[in-house]
Amino acid sequence: MSGVRAKDRDSRAMEKKYRVVGNTGNWAVAEDDAKPAGNYATREGALEAIYLAASNDIKSGHGVTIRIDPPPPDAPATGGRP
Repeated sequence: MSGVRAKDRDSRAMEKKYRVVGNTGNWAVAEDDAKPAGNYATREGALEAIYLAASNDIKSGHGVTIRIDPPPPDAPATGGRP
């Protein structure tokens, strides 16, 4: 055993990870280690797409992590086109 308790291993296995990736005007969602999918005009739009799936994961007893990196310095905060 690597020093990790069985309960800790189980909780990590029950965690869903969502990531918003892309650039100005072209955002997608990656679930766990899958290839990003979708085409959203803003980071907010991509987050809205994650919401339902994450809500269902929570109801199923999974932990949820959502990562949204900041937009480039010269882009609007929403990640959409200026």
